[in-house]
Amino acid sequence: GETLEAAALREFGEETGINISDTNRLTTLRPLNTIPSRTAQMLKIYQVDITIDEYETRNSHDSEVAGTLLLNYDEVIQKIQSGEIFVATTIAVCLQHVINS
Repeated sequence: GETLEAAALREFGEETGINISDTNRLTTLRPLNTIPSRTAQMLKIYQVDITIDEYETRNSHDSEVAGTLLLNYDEVIQKIQSGEIFVATTIAVCLQHVINS
């Protein structure tokens, strides 16, 4: 079967158009539970750093996402504050990234 890391990179490629096969590029972040009152299931979260070249030469992504954005920290905070980024899981992952950086 497929490992969690390989699945994460496959999904990353499908949803961003950036294909990475080296699982050593993944950093494991702290797991998240989106609905602790209903399930004990934890989401396994990974971070992968990409180059500007990888972003600019990405392929088209699948239809599960509306698009991709390349944002700096200030832009992420502004989009959270303005309500453009509003999904709790996305905000939690962004916060983990800031804490780990």
